[in-house]
Amino acid sequence: MVFLWEIDSDTSTHCGRYLKDSFTLKIMPSSGVTESLSKSDYRIIESLSKEGWVTLSVDNEDGDVVKISLSYGSEDDGQSPTSFPTKLVNKFRKLKTLEISDTFLPKLSKSFLAGAKIEELVIMDSEIEVVGEATFDGLELTYLNLTGNLIRELKTKSFSGCSKITELNFGENQISVIEEDFWSQFPNLETLLLNNNQLESLSKNMFSKLEKLLYLDLGENWIGEIEVGSFSGIPLEVLKLHGNNLSELPKGLFAHTPSLIELVIEDNEIISIDSDILKSLPNLEVLILSNNSFEELPNMSSYKNLRALIADENVLSILSKDSFSQLKLLEQIDLSANDISSLPPKLLSGLKNLTYFYVSDNMISEIPKDFFKDTVEIVEIDLSDCEITSVDVDTIKYLTKLKKFSIIEGNKLAINNLKSLTTLEKLGVYVD
Repeated sequence: MVFLWEIDSDTSTHCGRYLKDSFTLKIMPSSGVTESLSKSDYRIIESLSKEGWVTLSVDNEDGDVVKISLSYGSEDDGQSPTSFPTKLVNKFRKLKTLEISDTFLPKLSKSFLAGAKIEELVIMDSEIEVVGEATFDGLELTYLNLTGNLIRELKTKSFSGCSKITELNFGENQISVIEEDFWSQFPNLETLLLNNNQLESLSKNMFSKLEKLLYLDLGENWIGEIEVGSFSGIPLEVLKLHGNNLSELPKGLFAHTPSLIELVIEDNEIISIDSDILKSLPNLEVLILSNNSFEELPNMSSYKNLRALIADENVLSILSKDSFSQLKLLEQIDLSANDISSLPPKLLSGLKNLTYFYVSDNMISEIPKDFFKDTVEIVEIDLSDCEITSVDVDTIKYLTKLKKFSIIEGNKLAINNLKSLTTLEKLGVYVD
């Protein structure tokens, strides 16, 4: 087989792959400097290639291999190995990051990487079903990614020795059961991804042991119930609950998460949110409510720091003139695909930081005079697919930072109005 070794000039990454029936090594210069491998590293790579690990990318730092990516592909029978070349990989003494993908490793055991001292481990799309006891002991991991496998249960003993991990990704598995004390062994965890699994509920104090957790993604599960206190004791800044089966958020749910900056609850079945729930989130900057069943916007008067409100694809019909009156820092509003029939004249009053305003696909028939008077920073407006018949171009043309104005498509503007829109185009505004 021919093993071609190349160094990318931008990333200094070496890439190798099977080509034919004999083995050769080609070194190419990076940024004018020729980098090479030691004879021992060369022999290891040759052995890995002969075993069938056909794609390798390696970062070379001061002559030492610190990162290696392995994936398997057989041109003969399409079958991948059922064991991992542990002894060969462990010969890279300075190895810090190991990435494995597209293999068949149904069970991981303690011998899997015995003796290795890697800090970052990624095993993706490798059909892992079982993680044996103490599999990661001694690895000194700070990052672990097991995305795209077949793990159904998270057992405490399987992940012992993981106390240094700061980022953990269990996304796209089949996890439905998590042992009660599982999270206690991750005292330094800051980022946790559990998206695209089969969790059905969140219990009280479920994550309370994760005292440094800042980012939690629980999107695309089957969650229909969240107990009050599920997020107590953790300094969450980002919480993602999109794509679940939630019909409500219980009172007091966020009583102990005042540090939350971003809340994503799109693609659920929520009709309304109690105003008391939102009062517990004074630092919230991003609120995403898309694709639910909201008939009216929740009271957001306590959200003094809110910068983005995304509430498209609901059933909103009426907006109050005070809907955003306390939200002086708002930069983006998206109310597209609702049942809104009119815009209160003072809806955007005082929103001097607003840059994006989207209300397409509603039943709006007119734009009130001076509606955009205060939105001096606005860059993009979308009023397409409504029932608008006329536009006061004089009001729009003084928005000096406007770059895109979507108004023609899906509306029934008079011909003279269409002609007047060319005034905006001459000012550099894209009109569609």
